[in-house]
Amino acid sequence: MVLIVLWFFFFKQKTAYELLRSLVGSEMCIRDRTGGSTGGWEALAQMIFYPDLYQGTWAFAPDPVDFRFHQIVNIYKDANAYFNQSEWVDVPRPASRAVSGDVRLTMEQENHFELALGTRSRSGLGQWDVWEAVYGPQGRDGYPARIWDKRSGAIDKTVAESWKPMDLRLYLEDNWASLGPKVAGRIFVGVGDDDTYFLNNAVELLQLAANKWTNPLADATFVYGPNGNHGWRPYTTPQLLTLMYEAMHP
Repeated sequence: MVLIVLWFFFFKQKTAYELLRSLVGSEMCIRDRTGGSTGGWEALAQMIFYPDLYQGTWAFAPDPVDFRFHQIVNIYKDANAYFNQSEWVDVPRPASRAVSGDVRLTMEQENHFELALGTRSRSGLGQWDVWEAVYGPQGRDGYPARIWDKRSGAIDKTVAESWKPMDLRLYLEDNWASLGPKVAGRIFVGVGDDDTYFLNNAVELLQLAANKWTNPLADATFVYGPNGNHGWRPYTTPQLLTLMYEAMHP
């Protein structure tokens, strides 16, 4: 799975940059992006990293768009990914939940499951392993550098810093002067407010940041589904296609 996701993401970057750059400014370059979950992150990232190629993006329940909520972990400030640490007791962090609030798996359980399947980000099924491979640098052993110790959960702050170029909120914030005129009014994000993997938290941080951007105003659209889990979508397929068509043909 890791190899498939890496191939998919980087192939899309390669084709977007190399095969479509000659079409910039032409009618053939009027394109939209959409996707959900990891596909939602990709849809938003493509719009942000290659703004000249797309008319708009509709990202649903995207993977973390602000690493202050990497699901429920602040990779920049938290000391440990698996536990909220206090003077008296370490409280396990949840990795997924039901809409009722019941915890399905903890961070420690999910990461240890990946580790049992394969070391060095080679679980083949693990989302956490995938993110290390996509967002971070290569480690000294040639495999993706660990954002945290897979056994203990201790976060490596040097690796966390290296993730910043892939933090979409931070990238937009740092580059708004050049990106703003190209993406303003073209970003649409939808997520359930009880997302199974807490992805609504990062989306809310992105919205708070976008509301402060000026010259131009972000004019981004954020939609939240009450009691919506990871599968929630604000539009039916015909409704979404209509919105995308209208964006392509204003």
